[in-house]
Amino acid sequence: MLLILAGVTITFVLGEGGILDMAKKAAEKTNQSIVNEQGDMANLVGDIQNLLGEGTSVDRTGINIGDYIDYKPDGFDAEGVPTYFESELGPTYTGSVQNTNIQQDRNMKWQVLKIYDNGEIDIIGTQTSQEVYFQGATGYNNGVYILNDICKTLYSREADGIYARSVNSKDFEDAETPTGKTAREKYISDEVGKLTEDGTYITKVDKTNKTVTWQHGYSYYLNLYAEENGSGTKDNGVIKSDGLKEYESKQDENGTPVITSTEPETSQKTQADSLTTTYTYYFISINENNYGEASKVLSNNSYYWLASRFVACISDCATFGLCGANVDFGGVHVFDSKDTSRNNLNGGLRPIVHLGSNVQITPSESATNPDTPHTITEYK
Repeated sequence: MLLILAGVTITFVLGEGGILDMAKKAAEKTNQSIVNEQGDMANLVGDIQNLLGEGTSVDRTGINIGDYIDYKPDGFDAEGVPTYFESELGPTYTGSVQNTNIQQDRNMKWQVLKIYDNGEIDIIGTQTSQEVYFQGATGYNNGVYILNDICKTLYSREADGIYARSVNSKDFEDAETPTGKTAREKYISDEVGKLTEDGTYITKVDKTNKTVTWQHGYSYYLNLYAEENGSGTKDNGVIKSDGLKEYESKQDENGTPVITSTEPETSQKTQADSLTTTYTYYFISINENNYGEASKVLSNNSYYWLASRFVACISDCATFGLCGANVDFGGVHVFDSKDTSRNNLNGGLRPIVHLGSNVQITPSESATNPDTPHTITEYK
């Protein structure tokens, strides 16, 4: 085995008489005079075992998807309620004039969404009582960043290295059953299949790749879209494949997410000579057939946002929007390729927190009841 540290290559012999065998023997020594050596070598054994995949996973027996857990974010017990201020949610950030201060929801309950093989866990909060509005080019360009930033600000435990984010479309697709994946792909294929090259709006439909090319008069796009996977904003038929995913924000050279806050709406969109869009919107039920056990957590009676964008295509334009869910997975169209600012709609937020395998949890026998959740006894 080769281990490269600071440019130096070290060869480990892992068999009998090799370094792993020697380290284990040293760790087993009981002579008090070599206790320091024992500790050092025991740590080395653990490091090597991790490299070899020989470490043991944390036992999460008794913890199941859908169970409640008593996570508490920073400021939960403080006198003042953590707040994401209206000044950061105005029309230059969200496209909407209807947003107000968003406070940490202290009535929020947390449920297990995903359990990893190594004992790490994703938990998701129940929908916030306060809602956020998005509209137009600004809402599309900034929506993913803002949703994640609100959740990070209000529901993290910074000192413990635990940072919240918004639920997104990848969380749903990770939870999909084979039936759910088929339903998603069928919805998109069926919708693209309805479109035709009419010579007025649409110049080309590629049903295999789920792309639609639009005439010049119907070829407005959001500037962020030019940087996304699946976009074709020039008259060369090239579809971008190395850009942003639908749940990613644009970042600067330092890795800091970029939010469009100083440019007027007219400079956040461009008219292409020819615009090609990849169809990504879909609408399917959030039930056990499509999402398995996770459906108990993801299905909700009220609408909530996902920190993800989508593109849909109808007979006379492409539409750009933000994903959302209630009892179905769908989304809200906020702009279209005819240069129309569409819906100004609101939805709640659902933060997600990733708990490492080091987080200590005492299981409850009745954690399906929000009043008797699993107890977190140590965060790190």
